[in-house]
Amino acid sequence: ELVPYVIQAGDTVSSIARRYGITWQTLVHVNSLLSPNAIYPGLVIEVPRVISASDKAVAFPQKVGSMVYS
Repeated sequence: ELVPYVIQAGDTVSSIARRYGITWQTLVHVNSLLSPNAIYPGLVIEVPRVISASDKAVAFPQKVGSMVYS
């Protein structure tokens, strides 16, 4: 799932990637950026949403016998 992000003053590809738990290379690839320096305030980019283990547990509860754990 991709979520939009509006570049703010002082943002870098690396800082955005760290905030979302992805690599800067992934961010550059997903947005077809020619360079990691090709961002500017106001630009809207797409950021992959990382699904955490707790999100998966809720979305896909594990069944053990007749009990459901989430």
